[in-house]
Amino acid sequence: MIELEQPAWFYHGWIEGDLPWNQGKQMSFDQFHSKYTLHDSIWLGMFYDIAFEQTLSLAIHWDAIWLPDEIYQSSSTVRDWPYLFIRIEQAHSVTTDNYGDLKDMQRSIATSENIVVSDQNLLAIDDVSGGKLSITYKGPVTFLAIDPAKRVVSI
Repeated sequence: MIELEQPAWFYHGWIEGDLPWNQGKQMSFDQFHSKYTLHDSIWLGMFYDIAFEQTLSLAIHWDAIWLPDEIYQSSSTVRDWPYLFIRIEQAHSVTTDNYGDLKDMQRSIATSENIVVSDQNLLAIDDVSGGKLSITYKGPVTFLAIDPAKRVVSI
């Protein structure tokens, strides 16, 4: 596998909170899932700001093949895909299972599902290698898509 190098702005913007979240779209996962999918997208990571905000940020290389053409041009070339950042506020718990070292393989997302239980949401994301991520949260969710040149993609 050839690892793709992320643009210089990627990690600083993500970890330092310098992404243009005000240009993102706040919606529920059900609203997101009615238009888009995470299927075949590639995990880049998760950052949990437990020190100050109890905010969880997910970073995903969003598979452009599954995106509507009016949103983004379809491409099978991963380096052309947009980045999808998902900001989940009031995250209460995060659990992972089966996330051992895959050596030279990337983790592609198979499915994602959000279930409302009482006054909380449970987000479950499974990858094609058997990894499972579960997040329990109460706050709003913001979706922000950015192309490799750091232009916001309207979703």
